[in-house]
Amino acid sequence: MTKYIVEESGDFRSGEEGVFNGEECIFMAPPARFVPQLMNELFGWMKKEKRSDASADFEQRISL
Repeated sequence: MTKYIVEESGDFRSGEEGVFNGEECIFMAPPARFVPQLMNELFGWMKKEKRSDASADFEQRISL
């Protein structure tokens, strides 16, 4: 999505980010050094949830 727009396209961010309402920071993202680990945790959770959903679907089908 950011290809040709940002030099870091395809890489995790290397700087700090926040969401601002004018001059006021209303959200500060986790420090950049934590992003790789947070992404690993997110994808691990997504895989686990996908397996749980698949198991629940299977259990629901066999109980019909």
